[in-house]
Amino acid sequence: MRATKPLIGVVFDLDGTLAPDTTTQFLRSARVDDVAFWGRVAERMLSGWDQTLAYMGEWIAEVQKSPEPFSRHKMAEVSARMTLYPGVLQLFDTLRVDARQIGALVEFHLISSGLRPIVEGLPIAADFASIWASDFAYDASGLPYLPRAAMSFTDKTRPLIAISKGLDQGEQQRDPFAVNRRIQQFRIPFTRMIYVGDGLTDVPVFALLNGKGGHPVAVFDPADSTASAQARAFIDDGRVPQVAPADYSPDGEGLAALRHALRLAAESDNPAKRTQRDDLAPIP
Repeated sequence: MRATKPLIGVVFDLDGTLAPDTTTQFLRSARVDDVAFWGRVAERMLSGWDQTLAYMGEWIAEVQKSPEPFSRHKMAEVSARMTLYPGVLQLFDTLRVDARQIGALVEFHLISSGLRPIVEGLPIAADFASIWASDFAYDASGLPYLPRAAMSFTDKTRPLIAISKGLDQGEQQRDPFAVNRRIQQFRIPFTRMIYVGDGLTDVPVFALLNGKGGHPVAVFDPADSTASAQARAFIDDGRVPQVAPADYSPDGEGLAALRHALRLAAESDNPAKRTQRDDLAPIP
């Protein structure tokens, strides 16, 4: 009987991982003072708001001031032109080719605290088998008026488990307890799962994958002078085996890190071929 190719799941965070913060990019396109916006979000958090709900609440406040730029249609329209990190547009095809060359299949997923219309408007949206994101309820004219789904950093482990079991966000929303049900076989075992994230919001996922034999990869914005130090701390804390700049161009360290993680995941079911995790070196 012909053996089936192992399926590898590569799960991405968005902001700071594949693109500079997409919420901030939208605010700037709408001529909103993003520094003041995030300052008001911080004030909400100090008064007890959840981080994701705080920015969503402030977003709705902006809608009430200037409704047209914040419609669902406008969010998707603007996101189609947003800046992505180097090599992102070619990244998915590159990893598909790499997977075929090592006798595996690869599938991409996205877990983001960002807003669904922005995420789904990105030119890379079609590359994802599933997208988990925050979202609003919208009125008849497409304006958001109430948070409907909030993906906070502590929530990110839940979709990771759902992806492993073969559930999507719609199924999870219709049946919140589906993710907790026992199954006979995971569609994508954690040992064949890669998670790529950039910051403290990804720590719960890093920890989950580390504990289950998965493959966390931390990246950082090369333009952020503080991001490199934070990323190095993930190695010092034992949360990830490698960090790299979010540069996925052919010679980029981010692409090299993902290619190595892909090999580790493909070999996870074959100890004789397994690449040592120690071969993964931190950034110089």
